Amino acid sequence: MTVASKLDNRREIELAEGVHIHLRPAGLFPRLMARFIDGAIWLLIFIVLSVVLSLSGWLIGDEASQGFLMLLAFVMVWFYDPFFEASKASATPGKMAMKLKVVRRSGAPVGFASGFLRCLLFWIDFLPALGTVGMVSILASRNSQRLGDMVADTLVVYRSPPRVPEVESINAPAVRPGVLLQREEQLAFIEFADRLDRLSPARQNEITAPLAALEAARKSPTTTSFALGVARWLSHQEK
Repeated sequence: MTVASKLDNRREIELAEGVHIHLRPAGLFPRLMARFIDGAIWLLIFIVLSVVLSLSGWLIGDEASQGFLMLLAFVMVWFYDPFFEASKASATPGKMAMKLKVVRRSGAPVGFASGFLRCLLFWIDFLPALGTVGMVSILASRNSQRLGDMVADTLVVYRSPPRVPEVESINAPAVRPGVLLQREEQLAFIEFADRLDRLSPARQNEITAPLAALEAARKSPTTTSFALGVARWLSHQEK
């Protein structure tokens, strides 16, 4: 293993389409900063609601106010992270501020079940010695995973925009795919166009052959030209 490969923390993921995407796991410091921001948000919410409830305690009663705060604490502890990480942003406000997101190890979005599992195990990472277990795990793991990430099969990665080839470099007219493409599928088309010159014609046909089942692909001369057309169309959308 070269020095460069040790310093490069990108992880190459091969998709079913035969192309590769790169994920860059976040290290300890940005994750600590994201947690600090989320903690500040928690504290601000509790301070504001405590003041509001104390002022309205005479109306709803002190016991009701205390019960509401306990319920809020329960929801924040167990559902704050899973709610935001299972959303379209795939990140809590703190992670969004640090340009991070949580994904499956395959690069796919995190569902609520996986988000809840990693949240549940956060307390195992955190409670012994104020997070020492989690920090040591992140530093020792090749993918910067704490124990919760390892069990839930998730990664915290940098939110890097996909590198889109220049429209002019794709030698094919733009073609609408005719179906709704997930983000991973969009990346697959873009990556295919980006490395076309490094693929033999036989390999190009092998990779794009499954696209023949799409109705829109039947209107193109070949599945390869269809894939390039979709990549060019996606390039227009990214501009």
